[in-house]
Amino acid sequence: MRGRRSTLYPVIANVNDDIRDELLELAKNRGEAFLVCTLDDNNYVEGSTLIGELNPKQKVTFDLVRAHNETDAAELMRIYGDREGVTQTTAWNNRLAALAALGLIVEVSQGRNKRYRPLL
Repeated sequence: MRGRRSTLYPVIANVNDDIRDELLELAKNRGEAFLVCTLDDNNYVEGSTLIGELNPKQKVTFDLVRAHNETDAAELMRIYGDREGVTQTTAWNNRLAALAALGLIVEVSQGRNKRYRPLL
């Protein structure tokens, strides 16, 4: 799904320990991360987490998108550029695009601009 620029986002819900271990092994072998969540009895998301690891810069970006609920590269550059050692908006664009390609955040087009929001 991820390889075809699909608008579908894989999320694994209510995994047990055996499945979590399998997903962790798969994520390590492929260098990927998967979003997992817990659903309550009414199928509402109670919590979510990543299985696998992101590189440190992607992890920071993922956490910032979640903290802001919706953002774009220019906003991240304006607020966090100096703190994160980023000197150009392009670096934030690349990080955001990579997370969207992994299916971990949602890319929302607004005219020529792209904004990003958490999947869950």
